[in-house]
Amino acid sequence: MSKDCALDELRRRAPAVARKLETGATHCRVIPADSVEVRRVIRWIETHFPMQGERIEWSQVTSHECVEWVETADLVDSFARLASGLPRDSEVVVTWADGSCPSLVIQTSELLRVAADVLEADFDTWIVCATENWCLEVHHDGTVCAAYLLP
Repeated sequence: MSKDCALDELRRRAPAVARKLETGATHCRVIPADSVEVRRVIRWIETHFPMQGERIEWSQVTSHECVEWVETADLVDSFARLASGLPRDSEVVVTWADGSCPSLVIQTSELLRVAADVLEADFDTWIVCATENWCLEVHHDGTVCAAYLLP
């Protein structure tokens, strides 16, 4: 799938995200859902974190923090706090439970500006910064968890 097709697919699957990215002069890169790059990110999560089905088993991650959320505003505030240790110019990859939705590569500072739309785009969301050994998972049950992996 080409980058243009991936953007079209993002417009179809996550229209609020696409609109926000296009109108907000946000710099990001859309990655086709079926790309090697997306498979690499998913493999990174699965090999670095214990999984229970399609969810990280956070109770087995020693350095994690989980926060409950009810409203989108709670979720955005929790995300901002849990991501506050990342350098603002770090690139993160956002991927959603909908495996046919393209993923995004975006700087942390840019993601913070559009977080509400990105975090509402699907039931479950993963945000990964492999260079910082960091992962955040938003789960539809009302929890958001994050951890830096210890070296």
